[in-house]
Amino acid sequence: MKTDVVHGLTFNEDHEIQSASRAYILFYNGTRLHSSLNYVPPAAYERQPA
Repeated sequence: MKTDVVHGLTFNEDHEIQSASRAYILFYNGTRLHSSLNYVPPAAYERQPA
């Protein structure tokens, strides 16, 4: 997450980095395709029937 979110950015307040981190986690778990899950986002993978 360090290289994807904070590398090269400047944050003036703690809440700015917290907000950026939360947004990235939501993207990573809800939108980003994962090759280990057959290119399905983790949130969608969890909703699939077993």
